Amino acid sequence: QGLDTTDHWFNVGASGGLFAKLNGTVRLGYQLRQAEGGRENFTHVNALAALGWPVTRKIRLAGQISRDFNTIATGASVDISSVGVRAIYAYSRKLEFDTGIAYGRNVFLGATQAQREDTFLSADLGARFKLNEYVSLAASYTFLHNWSSLNFADFVRQGVSFDLSSRF
Repeated sequence: QGLDTTDHWFNVGASGGLFAKLNGTVRLGYQLRQAEGGRENFTHVNALAALGWPVTRKIRLAGQISRDFNTIATGASVDISSVGVRAIYAYSRKLEFDTGIAYGRNVFLGATQAQREDTFLSADLGARFKLNEYVSLAASYTFLHNWSSLNFADFVRQGVSFDLSSRF
């Protein structure tokens, strides 16, 4: 069973145009997570660097490196570190393709988590077609492989999605 937690997060950073043709967010901070009743407290340095680069008029690259706490469905705390890159190719004003890959590590914190540490690799591939300025169609494929220090938590997940979206 999970515990309620209180997070104290102190950070500094910058957003927007960081350098010529490079935009995004850079953040560095310190986080303290206190569990209800003071039974478990966790601290760490957290960081985020999310950068975008328009290589040409048709190609954009993006990357992200992050480290932060997260809470899973059982209420347990997880220390998550990840790195990912993404490429987007605008074939035309109506059609664009994208792909990405990410790698990360999840360290499950606390006495109830049995020294669990997971490593994951994910990749995705997608396309979006704008029918007009209000309606678009998209399709994507996602692959995730999770390796865990607990044998029963190793898994491979694949997914396909189809989206129809509109805006007004």
